Amino acid sequence: MAYEYEESNKQIVFTVDNESSMGELNERIKELQEVYRKAKAWDNYIAEVIERVKITVNTDDDIEKETQEVIDYYMERADDER
Repeated sequence: MAYEYEESNKQIVFTVDNESSMGELNERIKELQEVYRKAKAWDNYIAEVIERVKITVNTDDDIEKETQEVIDYYMERADDER
């Protein structure tokens, strides 16, 4: 996932934008950190779902189907929240 580049992206925010105040830059960094935190949490959650699904299903196709159903459910909820 892209969050592997979190530290380098923070550096880019500081070096690219020379016109913003430190407060504005720090706010952007906080927003970036929140995005990465959510991405990591999502990855961890999906990994847990896949492990639970593996216990209850027999084939890779079943794992993929069950996992996709969970992803679809949460994507619909995210769309509803927007």
